[in-house]
Amino acid sequence: MSSKNIDLNDDQQLALLNEWNNRPDDPPFIKELIELVFPDIPEDKRDGRSKYGRAVKKFLAEKSLKAKVSHKYYPEEKTELTEDQ
Repeated sequence: MSSKNIDLNDDQQLALLNEWNNRPDDPPFIKELIELVFPDIPEDKRDGRSKYGRAVKKFLAEKSLKAKVSHKYYPEEKTELTEDQ
């Protein structure tokens, strides 16, 4: 393993899949997944562009999964108003 690439171990992969499967209607953000498998890294390294984020994204891509990212707009369902409102 080179210093630029990180490979996830089996426990980390299982933790990611469990988190993903426990939230079928609300996929986690990439930052949440990085924090899950790398809890001891500094806050500024919990980014999809860091080597940790790239490792998580690579694993998700292998499983055809795509986490939410913070720079994309996710529309919410429209709330229907009653006549009184």
